[in-house]
Amino acid sequence: MLVVLSPTVILLITSGADVGVSVSGIAGPTGGTSEKPIGTVYVSANVKNVAVTKKHLFEGDRHSIRMQSAEKALSLVHELVNNSSL
Repeated sequence: MLVVLSPTVILLITSGADVGVSVSGIAGPTGGTSEKPIGTVYVSANVKNVAVTKKHLFEGDRHSIRMQSAEKALSLVHELVNNSSL
């Protein structure tokens, strides 16, 4: 999970932004393993140095997995922003 969290921290430090988000995973159609099957996606958001990373197991084709990942990323940012004093 550190692989997906680190970019959000670096983004905030280097850019001065208040919000950072990153996504990493396996959307397919190849690349899955028994430990990390296709659809395994980590989403990380960092709002004013409050960071949350969540693991998701999505189903569907590559396009569907990418869309679900983007939706979860935006949802996580929204959740963190609503709970901060931005």
